[in-house]
Amino acid sequence: LSSAITTIREKQFYSTISKQQRSNTRLTSQQLRLILLLSLFSPLLFLLFFSHIYAHFSCTITN
Repeated sequence: LSSAITTIREKQFYSTISKQQRSNTRLTSQQLRLILLLSLFSPLLFLLFFSHIYAHFSCTITN
């Protein structure tokens, strides 16, 4: 039952994507690429951002 539900959801998801691609193919491909890049780099960016904030707050506390 759960597998059937997942397949239905996947079909719905891909159908919505195909509809979007028909309207604006280039934009969706760019968005997908951007999402992929963000998913790859998000942990790294989060760590950099967190370290930057931490350094900023530690400087403000010491001063």
